[in-house]
Amino acid sequence: MDKNTFLEIIQPRFWYIGQDGLWIWKCNALRAMANSGDKNYHKYIKEAVKERDHNIRNMALWACQKLGI
Repeated sequence: MDKNTFLEIIQPRFWYIGQDGLWIWKCNALRAMANSGDKNYHKYIKEAVKERDHNIRNMALWACQKLGI
């Protein structure tokens, strides 16, 4: 998800996250993907390892370790 989509669609509905909370949203999504165990998410988790934000990157690394990918 890009920042504009987050700010225009997601953040107004989840106002408690704050406008600078895209990283929180992405970390929560990564956690949910990892906990689901669905192999269809592996490619998205691997892509998130390349994110510039260290919080997202760390969550993606955790997910990779948890899933053994």
